[in-house]
Order: sequence, then C-alpha cells, then structure tokens
Amino acid sequence: MARDLDELQFSLGEGPCVEAFTERRPVLVADLAALTDHRWPMVAAAVSRSPVRALFVLPLQIGAITVGVLDLYRDTPGMLEPDDLAGALRAADAALWSLLGLCTGETVDGVMTRACAEPTRRAG
Repeated sequence: MARDLDELQFSLGEGPCVEAFTERRPVLVADLAALTDHRWPMVAAAVSRSPVRALFVLPLQIGAITVGVLDLYRDTPGMLEPDDLAGALRAADAALWSLLGLCTGETVDGVMTRACAEPTRRAG
C-alpha cells in the first residue's frame, strides 16, 4: 500500500511526499479526514480509499540538498508523540547518512563516524 501511494504521488506530481521533497520541510498530517485545504486533490481521493488515516513525511536533506523523503503512515488518526517524532527525525537523519554512503566505516579525522553514530539533530 505504501509503495502504491508513493508511486501515485510521484506519477501525479502532487501529494505530501512531493511537497516535503520540493519545499524541503516536513509534512505532518495527523488526520487525513480533516484535511480541508485541497492541496492534493487526486492523492487525497486515493488515500481516502486506503486504510491510511495519518501520515508524516520527513525530507532527507543536508543543507540545501534533498535526496529523498521518509514516509510514515498510520492507520489511526493522531499526531506523533514528541518522543516518536524525535525518533522519526533521527531515523530520517540515519537514512540520509546511509544514502550518502557516510556509514561505511571510512572516516576523515573521525568526523563521518560521529555523524553516523549521532545523526544530526534538527531544530524545532
């Protein structure tokens, strides 16, 4: 289901994944049924037919470079608890470092090893 929703968003060029990627900011929707701004009309219609009730999309970025997004789907409405959101941000950072190939064990004066062991913290 997640793969189908992701493919739909990128083929249509709209949706929370596309928005998080292009605007380089998290898109957090705690209750899809309450979404009233019609930002993604075609994707919203598809999601309404799925068991997804909340979604949280985090950009994988370093500086001005965005390499992807981390999608989290929930089958019940509700915002992530603060600890869960913090864990999701750490997972997004770990995924970013892995995608960039920085967790291979190679280091430059120990900097890359520290980056993988303690992913970058985000403000907010």
